[in-house]
Amino acid sequence: LIQSVLVYIAVAGVISLVGRPVVIFLRNHLKIPNKVAVVLVLLLVLSSFTGLITIFIPIVVEQSKNLGQIDMDAFTRDLNELNNQINNYLGVEEIDIIEGIKQTEFIRNFDITTIPQYLNNFFGILGAGIIAVFSVIFISFF
Repeated sequence: LIQSVLVYIAVAGVISLVGRPVVIFLRNHLKIPNKVAVVLVLLLVLSSFTGLITIFIPIVVEQSKNLGQIDMDAFTRDLNELNNQINNYLGVEEIDIIEGIKQTEFIRNFDITTIPQYLNNFFGILGAGIIAVFSVIFISFF
């Protein structure tokens, strides 16, 4: 537990070191009070971080939609056609790609009950990330 707090302090230290010149500029040249300047810099850092995330989220959503639209029947037909072409090219009687895939260790060991565990891990990481962001912001302010 102490390791995560030390990481939060280190990240907050980096943010405060990067933001210090901007705070000094706002305080000295624009005559903005120190607390307001710090809040503005933290909002700038947060908006930059949010901007980076919003750039990548549509890409991930689009790719997940593409993966959801895969026609498994067409994929199986294409895989069988590829299997037939490989068999004809190599002059082999029978190489069954689908059976080979079914015999792989990943498919044999795949268990549908692990999906909730992955979801719990995902939401745990998401919650820890939110706590980390707010902790870093709080520490950076002071």
